[in-house]
Amino acid sequence: MFCFVFGIGNGELKEIVYKHIPDKVNSRILIVGTGTSTFPLRMCENGYHHVHGTDYVDAVIEKMSKQSKEIFQNEKKSNSPQPTWDVMDATEMTCNDESYHAILDKGCLDAMLI
Repeated sequence: MFCFVFGIGNGELKEIVYKHIPDKVNSRILIVGTGTSTFPLRMCENGYHHVHGTDYVDAVIEKMSKQSKEIFQNEKKSNSPQPTWDVMDATEMTCNDESYHAILDKGCLDAMLI
């Protein structure tokens, strides 16, 4: 499944994701070009166990990884699944075929075309 969603907020996107990715525990989800979007964090807060965010900017991935650790160190969230992060260029993905059940793009393609 590939879902390109542009111009809607996380609340609206949540309904789309729940509909198309109902298995929160086993589904492996890749979010391409996440930037500083909190969407991967919110997915984990809402019970998704395997969320992986990528961006081609090292500083963005460092920031999001740090933010993720800070959020999930909270006592109430310490047992929650956390997203994982990697520096990766969307035009040269290094993932194995069929590594993910869903690939989401919340604005990367649009940013690449500008």
